[in-house]
Amino acid sequence: VAAFISMFASGYLGNVMDKKVMAIIALIIMMVGGVIPTFLNDKIGYLYLSSLLIGAGQGLLKTAITGINTLLLPAEERSKMFGWQTAFQNLGPVVLMLIAGFIVGKTGNWTHAYTVFWLYIIAIAITIVFMPKAPPVKAEKQQKVSPPFRIYVLGFLVGWFAVGYSTFFLNGPIYIMMENLSIGSLEGPKFISIIMSLS
Repeated sequence: VAAFISMFASGYLGNVMDKKVMAIIALIIMMVGGVIPTFLNDKIGYLYLSSLLIGAGQGLLKTAITGINTLLLPAEERSKMFGWQTAFQNLGPVVLMLIAGFIVGKTGNWTHAYTVFWLYIIAIAITIVFMPKAPPVKAEKQQKVSPPFRIYVLGFLVGWFAVGYSTFFLNGPIYIMMENLSIGSLEGPKFISIIMSLS
């Protein structure tokens, strides 16, 4: 929900703010959101707050990075970069889930899974040092064009897919824990992290 809202807001922010600054702010929001449950975890409200911040940061970051690619790269390079961007967006959670699962498996404390969010410090440092500035560009006024109906249908199907995909991520771990499933020495959080990473 927060990512959805922040994507709309980030469209406006991208017109008035440097996209590099947007990316840094997004990473900081995500790190703060991810670290919250490490310290505050005795109420479900803290986990909701954590999730909202992470989602808001994700929505802001995706818009900022897409904007940087569009502004700074020629068409051929842009296509390649979108491929790399998608690959790393998918690889990042795979690695982080594996690390989080094994940390929880070793320590036995579920709140330790959130320590992986401290790795965002590295991402923030890399962004500050290597990402070029991408100041807002004033767009020329263009005639409004309504998208064809099939675009709305496609959007609905993508949204429906996301609901089903999220359902797996919500119910899979619960099922594994309730049924006490394991493979050899892989049990509990370790097993869940591998299943989710494979997905």
